[in-house]
Amino acid sequence: QGLLYIAFGEKWRAEARRSIASLRKVSDVQVAVVSSSPWMEDPVPDLFIIRKEINGWASKVLHIVDTPFDNTLYIDTDTVLVQDPSPVFGLLAHYDIGVRFYGPQLNEGPDLIFHSQCQGGVILFKSNQATAEVFEILKEKYTLACNNSINVKDFRGINEQRYLAHAIAVSKARPVHLGEFLNFTLFDTVLTYSPPVVIHGRLKHLEKIGAEISNNWDVKTDWQARLWLSNIRGILPRGIRRSDPVLALAIILRRLWNDVRRILFKS
Repeated sequence: QGLLYIAFGEKWRAEARRSIASLRKVSDVQVAVVSSSPWMEDPVPDLFIIRKEINGWASKVLHIVDTPFDNTLYIDTDTVLVQDPSPVFGLLAHYDIGVRFYGPQLNEGPDLIFHSQCQGGVILFKSNQATAEVFEILKEKYTLACNNSINVKDFRGINEQRYLAHAIAVSKARPVHLGEFLNFTLFDTVLTYSPPVVIHGRLKHLEKIGAEISNNWDVKTDWQARLWLSNIRGILPRGIRRSDPVLALAIILRRLWNDVRRILFKS
């Protein structure tokens, strides 16, 4: 079992090194990197998988199948790890693939209209026939979508996550939802009931953000939710009225304004 990164281009290779460095502080799990060439700077992964360089989301679609592991946790490069991710592999004793299902509905009718999309930054999977089918369907649907898209001229192509969700749904793989704490995306507003494992985003000081979110969190006794607000780039404090009077006032005023609008609308 091990972690897999895909890093073509120096920007993504630098991000991968940062992520691996954070991982090494909390875990000794094996790491493999798909890239166009190896690097010598620390930290060096356990294994390089050399492939022809390809940019954008298509690199994930084409090369996630190149994992050398039986059980793989794929992670985007714009991440840091603040807890040992090794226990997540236990889910693969019961499931074939795991992603964080969220986002807009698929609108793939008639059966999958209300199926949600997924976040592809963290993907847990075992190498078996069921997941091979998922990734083959993903490749087929993604390629067709790129061929039909006017946005494919962007160097990153088009995002793969709706096609991954669709591929999982129509395959024989047994899926599991990965909680927000396993893929804590700073570019979204996120509610979590457990301390984050993977902090995902391109803000500065990701490690400090992870420490702030997890500060004084006893997982055995504290089940209170933590809310990350992407628009203020911060965690909403517990006991909001005592800990942040300015933000509390803004919330109170907004609530009053909402009540006034409802009254006016009813009248």
